[in-house]
Amino acid sequence: AVTIRGKVWQRPVTLRLGEAVLSLIVRNVTGVTLQGGTFVNTGGTGALIARSRNVSVQNGRFTESRRGVVIDRSQDIRITGSQF
Repeated sequence: AVTIRGKVWQRPVTLRLGEAVLSLIVRNVTGVTLQGGTFVNTGGTGALIARSRNVSVQNGRFTESRRGVVIDRSQDIRITGSQF
């Protein structure tokens, strides 16, 4: 899994994932935009966003997971143009 933890960006950063295949954990993060990518975790969660703010997932693909994305105690989360 790729983990982003404890980062605060006042001006949101953009991570262009393109064709990357990954499972993702975003915890205690402010200000990140994820573009593209395929989020997988056979039998688990493709992406976990916990205790975070101002996180955006654009044009992602969620597959091969029981739960595509789990959002826990977070605010201002946007998932747009994505496939589940």
